[in-house]
Amino acid sequence: MSVRFPTLLRQTTIAESELQVCDLANVQADDSSMFESVVGNGRITGLSWTAGVLRDVLVESTRADMASFAESRLSKVVFRDCDLRQADFQRTDFRNVRFERCNLAGARFTGARIQQNLRFEDCDLTGIYGVTALRGATIQGGDLETLAATLARELGITVELGS
Repeated sequence: MSVRFPTLLRQTTIAESELQVCDLANVQADDSSMFESVVGNGRITGLSWTAGVLRDVLVESTRADMASFAESRLSKVVFRDCDLRQADFQRTDFRNVRFERCNLAGARFTGARIQQNLRFEDCDLTGIYGVTALRGATIQGGDLETLAATLARELGITVELGS
């Protein structure tokens, strides 16, 4: 069943739910919590889940570009096959979080805190911000190619390609 949410859900708790083909685009859900739930084939573009909690959550095949999870606590969360371009994870706590086959181009991780096991598998990490905050994360080998230019930029290294 397709579900569209109201634009304001502050301090809301969603638990033991399966949200399939849901539309949370531009919803303000700051200071909210989601536990033991699935978001699948949804649209959460521009969602603001700032200073919230996600625990035991699967977000799958969902468009989440420009979503904000800044200052949130994520524990046992999997983002799989998601469009997370320009998503905001600044000052977010990560504990047992995986990104699988996600487009994270331009995402922001400045000030992120890895409490335990943050993993990127087959993701596009082109142009992410705050890459130095990802110290301790595990990045699958192929993902490093998209991360190389970002690492150079953040370390102040100029890369000149031969002519």
